[in-house]
Amino acid sequence: MRIMIVENKHHSASDMAREIRACGESVVGPFPSLTQAARHLSQADAAILDIWIGADQCFEMADLLALAGIPFIFVSGLKKVTLPQRHTHIELYSKPIGVPALLNALRTEFLTSLSHSLERSGAEPAKTLVRDLLASARQRISDTTAAERIVESVLHRALADIETRRRDRMAFWLHDLLDQEIRNDYPRHLN
Repeated sequence: MRIMIVENKHHSASDMAREIRACGESVVGPFPSLTQAARHLSQADAAILDIWIGADQCFEMADLLALAGIPFIFVSGLKKVTLPQRHTHIELYSKPIGVPALLNALRTEFLTSLSHSLERSGAEPAKTLVRDLLASARQRISDTTAAERIVESVLHRALADIETRRRDRMAFWLHDLLDQEIRNDYPRHLN
């Protein structure tokens, strides 16, 4: 997963980026300004937004991410933060928070987003398909994080080719993609 970091405190941003990379994920940024981050939006699969970027709040960036269908979470060092109504459903984490917890939250948001994309494409029921894929991957692979990455990769491949597939054969096709991913690309998903 390519994770965009929007954080203007250099030390915090560098530490977070280093930890994310150590967990096997890619980093887009970190960006100390909303303008810089907006220019690289298309490179991200998910994002971590600090509420305050200098004197500006990040909510316009959050709007751009939401419009692009890119899942994100908020972080803040402030005790009291008020989110705009349009973003109250987005998770807000208080600093300091460990990177593993942030990555878990982003993976959940990302898989939910992919599930909704599958659902919109006509694959029914998408939540069941994603849950079954995760269960199958976790049974076959002891590394839970690697299993989630494999399912993420399978769903990316599926979304790229979904228009050519029969909806009544979706579960079979997704499990076939999962088998291929485990057989051919398992090592690249390990931490």
